[in-house]
Parts: sequence; C-alpha cells; structure tokens
Amino acid sequence: MRNTLIGKYAKIEGTERHPVEIENSCIGDEAEVHEGSRVRSSQISRGSYIGNFAIVEKSYVGVE
Repeated sequence: MRNTLIGKYAKIEGTERHPVEIENSCIGDEAEVHEGSRVRSSQISRGSYIGNFAIVEKSYVGVE
C-alpha cells in the first residue's frame, strides 16, 4: 500500500504468501480487495469488490 485513505468497514484480505498491493489508493466504505490483487493508481468506490489475484492498473472501480 502507498498513499492510502481507507473507508469504514473496508475489507482488505491479503496473506503473507499472496499480499495485496495497492498504490496511490483511496478505498471506499465497505469495499473489498482480496488476496493476491494488485491495483495501481486506484480509487475503489464504495461497495466495490475486487476478487482474488485481480490486476487493475490505472484504476477507478465503482458500483454506484
């Protein structure tokens, strides 16, 4: 993780073997990022879900 801002009840689930990498960050409330995922320039909106081993580059992920 780098420059972060993590919302309420956000769930980031990495393991030592498969860590989560997020870069310029901003993770909304109740968003989920799961093991082995890489997200780069970031902005993961409220309620978004990023599954295992996903690669999202110059990002913006939203559900609203």
